Amino acid sequence: MKGQIHYYICFSFILLLFTLKGNAQLQNDSLSDYKNKPLWINMIDNPEANYYEAIKAYETYFQYHKKPKMEEDSRAEANENNENETDDEYLKSLSPEELNNYGLMKYQVKRFENWINEMKPFVQENGHILTEEERAGIWQKQQKEIKRQQK
Repeated sequence: MKGQIHYYICFSFILLLFTLKGNAQLQNDSLSDYKNKPLWINMIDNPEANYYEAIKAYETYFQYHKKPKMEEDSRAEANENNENETDDEYLKSLSPEELNNYGLMKYQVKRFENWINEMKPFVQENGHILTEEERAGIWQKQQKEIKRQQK
């Protein structure tokens, strides 16, 4: 009997180790993907996406890639430094295809930053973003509560 319990405990421990190793590998794979691919672009179109995971993917990607400057950034920097030559020089060095990709990335960055601000009020503690139906349900409950309080 004692031998069986010892066997089950050892087996459970080994199984736990493999599970933890697998989860760590998945996490490393996602970080590697976030570093190399702009996965955050698709995350903003996915209603099932986790808000915090999307931000993590965005920040990780731009730790390894040049982030396009937004118009507001360029104007503020030009006012501070009285010049914006470094960004202009960078843009001039790009091929037409790279310049087009830079423009597309600039658009996606703007879109993502707007998405962050739009979704923030609907983010749950675990990063889940309330769906339109969940938001409507909350609003309806609030309306019923307001009507009940007015009576």
